[in-house]
Amino acid sequence: MDQSLFGDSVARKAGTRQTVAAVLFALCLIWNVLRMTGLLYLMLQDAMLTSPVTGFVMSAIELLLPMAGFALLIPGAANRATKTATVLLSVGYGCTMLCYAGCALSLSAASGEVTHMQIGQMYAYCGWVSWACEVVSLFAFSLILRGNAIEPDTASWIGLLLLEAMIMPVWSLFNVVGTVEPEEHPFVSFPGAVFSVVWTVLLIIAYVRFARCTAFSGAGTDAPQGVYSPLNKYMAGIVVASGVTLAALWAVCRFAAPWLRTL
Repeated sequence: MDQSLFGDSVARKAGTRQTVAAVLFALCLIWNVLRMTGLLYLMLQDAMLTSPVTGFVMSAIELLLPMAGFALLIPGAANRATKTATVLLSVGYGCTMLCYAGCALSLSAASGEVTHMQIGQMYAYCGWVSWACEVVSLFAFSLILRGNAIEPDTASWIGLLLLEAMIMPVWSLFNVVGTVEPEEHPFVSFPGAVFSVVWTVLLIIAYVRFARCTAFSGAGTDAPQGVYSPLNKYMAGIVVASGVTLAALWAVCRFAAPWLRTL
């Protein structure tokens, strides 16, 4: 068989998987925009008000999209390190999805009326799992960047995903431990909502560039030595980002949030 034809076929299949994965990532983030802006609540208002399970089911469906997207990228991974990182990403989102689905099943099977305390406990469990998933995601994205010669402009966009993975564990921890009350949430304002939407649009571009990058094109490359070491600048960034984010969130919740809610 002509090897060039075989190579073209592999690249074509990898390209198709990359495109589908990019669409799944974009759909997940668009879903997130609908949720943040309240449009999803308006569309599903009746179901959300009549059943506390609906929110957990919606979150599980939302997480199913990136889990499937990362799974589609696994066969086209350029090397073992990239494949390992992509498996970690897919499994991480899968575990979080199963946590939300398990909470939905637990609430639906509960006898009697479901209390706000029970719902809060379930969201706390999911929050801890999401926190662990974000930490794993940070390592996985750093592994992909270190294990491949990705184009500089694409690597810059992937850097946004690393920044998201650095910030979200701290933000999730704030929500889990109850430091920020719902009515004191700094993004419960029009400026906060606009910022969230703009940030999500940037993440959509970043995920599309990530899915379409050479690391998943089906072309094999060797990973450098020591690529699996967690002692790298990306993982070290979580320490710096955590401290900065904690200080910034405290300042926002203490000073800016009361002012933002008056707008």
